[in-house]
Amino acid sequence: MIKALAQDKRHLLQIQPGQGRQTLLFRDQLPAPCRPVVYDDEDKRDPAVSPATDFRQVDVEAAAFPAADGDFDLVIWNRDLVTVKNLRPALREVQRVLRLGGVFVVAVPNLAALHNRLLLLAGRQPTTLHIGNGDHVRGFTIRSMTEFLTRDLDFELLRVTGVGLAPLSTAHLPGPLRGISHTVVWALRKRIGDDNGGVGHRRTARSPQSPS
Repeated sequence: MIKALAQDKRHLLQIQPGQGRQTLLFRDQLPAPCRPVVYDDEDKRDPAVSPATDFRQVDVEAAAFPAADGDFDLVIWNRDLVTVKNLRPALREVQRVLRLGGVFVVAVPNLAALHNRLLLLAGRQPTTLHIGNGDHVRGFTIRSMTEFLTRDLDFELLRVTGVGLAPLSTAHLPGPLRGISHTVVWALRKRIGDDNGGVGHRRTARSPQSPS
């Protein structure tokens, strides 16, 4: 998706990337990238990643992101959205820090994945929602999440794809099968003219912390 849809982008933000190795992988898909920025609640970056990225400590549940409006033209949130309770404010902040025409790529485990449907039929807990032994507090399906991103947040949908059929395959799945895929990936664009970030008002960002 990055190669196909973000080749004119340079300023990359990744949210909750863990050790950050994937941040460098995503950066390397861009022809002329700037130094990537990482947001997380604590610095978990691999020692090999730290020198190549800038870290900001951010509470995505409650805090305004430490960036001005339109600071980034590519934002990636890979899978950890399932850990966020206050979903709407966090995604509004994503939209605010994206510049007009910027691309947002978000991937989440699929609540309606084939293995989760089978687990529910057996009376078991789906893997995308934890009770007391994990931090997954949200579940997403393709149709509902697509409607939320495009109707409620007013992103323009560029592409949606399904990846993996647990435990059989990790390949991209054709359209008819993406509804039961293990992971769903959306690529979206902040609409030109959406200068208020789709929220009806501006939030004041906190002063950026010094890179560590």
